[in-house]
Amino acid sequence: VRTPAEFETVRIAVAVNIPLDRIDPIALMEKFGADQPLYCVCQTGTRSQLAAAKLRSTGFRQVVHVDGGTNAWTSAGLPVVRGAAARA
Repeated sequence: VRTPAEFETVRIAVAVNIPLDRIDPIALMEKFGADQPLYCVCQTGTRSQLAAAKLRSTGFRQVVHVDGGTNAWTSAGLPVVRGAAARA
C-alpha cells in the first residue's frame, strides 16, 4: 500500500502495489475470495495497518500486516528489488 514512487525505489520481489487510497476491498474479494492470504506492506507500517483493518472488516480472513513495513524488512536483511529492477 505504498506510493508509486516508494514502490519504484525499493520493493519486496513478489509484491504487487495498490496504494492505500486505491484499495477496493469488494473488487479484491471478487478477484481472490475471502481466504486468499494478503500481506499489507508500506514504508513504515502505518498505512499497511489501516489497509489490513479495512480488508479484515470487509471479510478477508487471512490478512497479514507487515509490522515496520519495508524499512523493517530491509533492516532484517530480507530480499528486496531496488532501482530499475523495482520499476520492472
